[in-house]
Amino acid sequence: MQMRVPTPLHSQQQPADVAAALKTASLDRQTAWATAFDTALTNADDDFTRVPAGNYGPVPALAKGLTAMAVSSALDGVLMAQGGFYQTDFTKQILFLGDGSYLDDAATAAHLHGDR
Repeated sequence: MQMRVPTPLHSQQQPADVAAALKTASLDRQTAWATAFDTALTNADDDFTRVPAGNYGPVPALAKGLTAMAVSSALDGVLMAQGGFYQTDFTKQILFLGDGSYLDDAATAAHLHGDR
């Protein structure tokens, strides 16, 4: 079974550790790994270098792969690929990046919630 979030990783060649991580475990196990890593990362103030060793499965390798795609500017292109000439639907990018509170926090900081 493939993990849900790293679908963009399947779109291009990946390093061996990331490719192996994409072929791992059941959905329940994947969810447990992701939850454990998210909790550890939150407790480390979002600093990857301070995340203690734990049972995160392939989540760190997958995060590394997604980060490498983002740094190379490939991630946005993969998320935007709709199969048509005009790319006007940004739903995939918003859903992908909106997993968590980052976008909501950014909107709050910029006073964009419409309550003023």
